Amino acid sequence: MRGLWDAVRLVPRLRRSSLLELPCQRLPVSLLQHDTLYQRRSFTTGEDAGISRRQYISLYNYTPLDKKKLPKLRRDMREQWGDLGVVGRIYIAEEGINGQLVVPETAVNAFGHSFPRLLRDAKLFYGQLIEDKPRNTEEIKPAEPFHKLDIRIRDQILHDGFEGGPLDLQESGYSLPPELWHQKLQERNEMDDSSTLVLDVRNFYEHEIGRFDGATRIMVDTFRDTFDALDEILDQHEKEHDGQKPKEVMM
Repeated sequence: MRGLWDAVRLVPRLRRSSLLELPCQRLPVSLLQHDTLYQRRSFTTGEDAGISRRQYISLYNYTPLDKKKLPKLRRDMREQWGDLGVVGRIYIAEEGINGQLVVPETAVNAFGHSFPRLLRDAKLFYGQLIEDKPRNTEEIKPAEPFHKLDIRIRDQILHDGFEGGPLDLQESGYSLPPELWHQKLQERNEMDDSSTLVLDVRNFYEHEIGRFDGATRIMVDTFRDTFDALDEILDQHEKEHDGQKPKEVMM
């Protein structure tokens, strides 16, 4: 069931790509005049324009990277993002990239264009907007989450407890648009098709907020516990179906 493990590790949806084949171009902040490829929150202007503001950004992308090129990729990121004033923590591995960063507001678009194959398809998630100084005496300046740019090469971009080695991105599941997912789920439930296993891979806390009808709940506290829980669920499924593996697995 290696393909199933890979598919679980690739949730949210995986889009296949490769590392930049062309040399990265140096990107001036003048790229701000272009529309960004990513949606981001709008900011106030006017009297606040003189305040230096920074945007908290989290990002991830499961995409195959050449292990031999990771040191050069780290140098390129440190040089380009350092020039933009980016600080934070980045993990890169053969399976992709994962990080949390703080970017000057004036450099957000240039950052988004800097490594288009890594930072593509809205893989950037915009969080808190940090002000360098309070707007009035009643506000407290937020704590700085990072003080430098730290880029580390790792075996995995997420410590998920998976010990099966590097991901084989060719053995993954395929993504469904929401409409088709709900259609297949409804048909499965109406037919009471127990040979199709629906897994809700969210943790215990997320399950309490919402869940899919007819899905088997993983019921773990952390993502690291997911794979042991899946082994138990699959073993139980085979016991209940005369040793047969699931015809289809939806997650």
